[in-house]
Amino acid sequence: MILSASSQASNYPVSAVQTAFNTAGAGKGSITAGNVTINYNTVATLISMHTAFQPFGVPTNTTVQTWQIVSDGSISTIRAAKVEVSAILERHITPTFNNAVFATNDQCGAPHLRRRRHDQ
Repeated sequence: MILSASSQASNYPVSAVQTAFNTAGAGKGSITAGNVTINYNTVATLISMHTAFQPFGVPTNTTVQTWQIVSDGSISTIRAAKVEVSAILERHITPTFNNAVFATNDQCGAPHLRRRRHDQ
């Protein structure tokens, strides 16, 4: 899936998102650095999307997306320049609980946790 604010074709399924991405300041536009105007346009490509886990207390699973973002910038002055930068944007996921305790007995006190002291 591609979200594009450049000449590359976009196939993002939600037209309102594509329109918002094409507005100045989002996927394309210009910024001023000193007395130079820098023009840029961006293409975001969805690399992967998967269901990760169901967060504690939330009735639905979490969907995690990984995007590759490529942006082209240019200046048109006496010394014209073009540059392309890219990055991978992904959300780091961790489970709500990193540890778990299980018991094989359904009686009170199972499991019994205690702290052991080890003398050296």
